[in-house]
Amino acid sequence: MQPAAERDYVAVSVDYCLTRVKDGPKTKYPFPAQLHDVKCAVRWLRANAVKYKIDPARIGAFGRAAGGHLALLLGLTDSSDGMEGNCGNLNFSSKVQAVVSLSGPTDLANFFETRYVDKNMIMWLIGGSLEEMPEKYRQASPITYVSEDDPPVLTVHGDQDKTIPPQQAQLLDRKMKEIGVSHTLIMQKDVGHGVNINMSTDYPVWDFFDKHLKNRD
Repeated sequence: MQPAAERDYVAVSVDYCLTRVKDGPKTKYPFPAQLHDVKCAVRWLRANAVKYKIDPARIGAFGRAAGGHLALLLGLTDSSDGMEGNCGNLNFSSKVQAVVSLSGPTDLANFFETRYVDKNMIMWLIGGSLEEMPEKYRQASPITYVSEDDPPVLTVHGDQDKTIPPQQAQLLDRKMKEIGVSHTLIMQKDVGHGVNINMSTDYPVWDFFDKHLKNRD
């Protein structure tokens, strides 16, 4: 928060429903409850833009891992995709104008089928296996929603990530470039899950936001 404020950004940390209560027996809040929450937060920001001195036309999303997944969905989904939820301020848009994802999953079916990943964490989010709920996996995958009108995206991923495989970043990179949407991929060499980003000093992230938010025409 402080590094953002020092660069003249209004920073907001958003809470969202977790998929299950700690040590609980089953999924409590399956997808898209989490996306509804973060979309609600963006709409609330726009509804209160004057109060908090926010430019409603220049909102970015940033997240790590599960947060990166939600940041991507904020950027890539449209109101026509039926993912808005009903928690208020529906007369305001939930779209964001730039996205930074650190180690976020992008294609949940591919993720589930990767041999070495923990499939339980995916099933907790979705509420079942890929075989049981293929359409839900498609709906929860940011890559599903890539289109020509998407905002620019910066992805940072470790090439040795064993929790969320680096191919997740590569799949999104390929898809966005096929469509012709701006996507920057930074693959950190010999880095696992939890990429090396220091928000106080890491200028690629701030350079990206400055270019697409602060200095945008």
